[in-house]
Amino acid sequence: MTQKNSDLSQLEFYLGSDKVASSLNQIAKVSRLVVEEMESRYQAMKENFEYGSNYITHGYSECWLIFDEMGAFQGNATDKKSKEVVNEVMGYIRQIILKGRAAGVFVLVASQQMNANTLNTDLRDNLGLRIALGANSGEGYRMVFGSATPDNIPVIEEKGAGLLFMQGSGQDKAQYYEAPFIDRDQFDFIEELTKYID
Repeated sequence: MTQKNSDLSQLEFYLGSDKVASSLNQIAKVSRLVVEEMESRYQAMKENFEYGSNYITHGYSECWLIFDEMGAFQGNATDKKSKEVVNEVMGYIRQIILKGRAAGVFVLVASQQMNANTLNTDLRDNLGLRIALGANSGEGYRMVFGSATPDNIPVIEEKGAGLLFMQGSGQDKAQYYEAPFIDRDQFDFIEELTKYID
């Protein structure tokens, strides 16, 4: 999902409007379909119960809802109808964050600026991986990492660098991180992406 005319919104030309949404109603529809897929998986896994199994042993691959620019999306809640749609979508995102993992359904949330209005802290703390790229204020890091904010925040100077916190990694604080550089002249993003879309 994306609210801007960004690279992600242009993926609609390659993947279709059933997989890429940019209007409020389209975003609500795609989000609802992802939640329906999650519930369908849980039902199938219950009907074919096997102790210790997971979505992989039931033959499912990961299903991702990638939500770009959450703040811009929420900024569209300007009247009663649009507020209802935004609240509906936020309800879907809450469901996916809180119970999607066991069914192999995940959400990736991106925002220019993360704050309590963008994503409630109870949901933030349930995200298994949190990354803040670029230099941020101490408050900005606390909004992303909460209690996992490092006491001594390193200076971020490299392009693509920031802090990363992953639950279960054995680290109780976010660590310095550098995203890998991808040479767009050598890497075909669209070709690679279509390998993962069914």
